[in-house]
Amino acid sequence: MAAAMPVALAAQAAESAVTTRVRRFLAPLRFGINIERSDVLMKDWLTDAVLREYASQGVTHIRIYPPSGGRFPLVSQEQFALWLRASRGIIEAGMTVFIDCLDVVDERFMARDEVPDYIRRCARAIAAQGFNPDRIAVGTANEYANGTNRGFEARREECTDILHQALPNHVIVTNGADYGAPATMMDGTLRVDPDKPRLHQWHMYELDAGNLDAIRHWQERLQHWADANRTVTYCGEWGIGPPDNSNGAASDYRLFPDHIRQAAQGMGQQRPTQWTVTEGRWWRLNEAGSARLRPEIAAAISEASSHIAGQRWYKDQNG
Repeated sequence: MAAAMPVALAAQAAESAVTTRVRRFLAPLRFGINIERSDVLMKDWLTDAVLREYASQGVTHIRIYPPSGGRFPLVSQEQFALWLRASRGIIEAGMTVFIDCLDVVDERFMARDEVPDYIRRCARAIAAQGFNPDRIAVGTANEYANGTNRGFEARREECTDILHQALPNHVIVTNGADYGAPATMMDGTLRVDPDKPRLHQWHMYELDAGNLDAIRHWQERLQHWADANRTVTYCGEWGIGPPDNSNGAASDYRLFPDHIRQAAQGMGQQRPTQWTVTEGRWWRLNEAGSARLRPEIAAAISEASSHIAGQRWYKDQNG
């Protein structure tokens, strides 16, 4: 009698060609960081030297987006060029880019008439750069605030289709409602089309970010949901909760290295992307007045990235 195929492998065997392409895009990635909005870029902290240092420290991917939409005015294409230049620098330093066109937006903002045209202009600007599709994934919005998956659905799908039309060889990133909360993404109301090249991004500020069992719990739930929907997920933001820092945890840097290591051990398959390099104080990974990672953060990311690289599932995905 032939041995039964494990559920996860059976799901992957049945997946579409575009889902396989998304999985190949994600395969070499290990641990990433976020760059918060514009200050770091506008102050010219994200230099080529800093980017090369990130790569040498085990950072494999960087997530960026402009302060555009929602509580911010839409950026002009001249302003958006700053994020295009940053994307090129990240790629030339040997890392992968995740770029979103909008910041945090609610259902009311997404319903505005100018949104599809704005997304179309951004998509065309990205396409004009001629980036290697294996090194940059593109999304509509950093986060869909509050609301519901179904409330965002029509405009979210319209905008992701616009991105795909302009960037047919690129992976397109999409999110659920409620600021990318994984529980909302998996609540059964999010439209998932396995025949479109979508990477489902989730964000979380976990109160138990230092608890390996809590992190493994999310990995198991996310993997089950992805397999059931024949799709792929990744962690676009990770940090200690709560998001409003009401308990001061986001200002206590001492435990950040442990959070990074636990994320790699508990959910490395999600390619955790730590929040954040910033001019601000909350969740800050970098040195003051610079985009350079603090030494203890750099050491933790290096360890986390090496841990993921040594896992059998990672080796299998990368041949």
